[in-house]
Amino acid sequence: MDVERNFALFHRHHRDPRNIAFHLACGLAYLSLVVSLVGMPALIAYGAFVTCAFRGHAPAAITATTGAWLGAEAIDALGMPVALRAVGVVVSYLLPELSHWLTGEQAMLDRTTLTPRSLALNFLLLPPYSIACLYRTPVRR
Repeated sequence: MDVERNFALFHRHHRDPRNIAFHLACGLAYLSLVVSLVGMPALIAYGAFVTCAFRGHAPAAITATTGAWLGAEAIDALGMPVALRAVGVVVSYLLPELSHWLTGEQAMLDRTTLTPRSLALNFLLLPPYSIACLYRTPVRR
């Protein structure tokens, strides 16, 4: 799995800070919802995976993992029903495509690049990729 090459492709399609911030919010929401559904051991495994896989960007991976943990704690504290959490996972995973349409940026995943592997990488690495992109993207004035 070439995480750095995939990140370079992700970064090429995510230059608008508004689009990146929306991706980050959606990614953290869906990760938090997944963790609230499957439990903290999954978060620990996720944190170890992204920190090792995305070695050059460990702060982004750690920030994403911490954000997911805090989000999951908030969701649990609110007592959100399981069915609503499951719907939230699907919605928050699909919503970033809307921001591409709104900002005019081409989406990274399309019919030519859509594979089970690309979906899995996107699913796992959307938050740390978004955080790393925010650090690399100059602020527009």
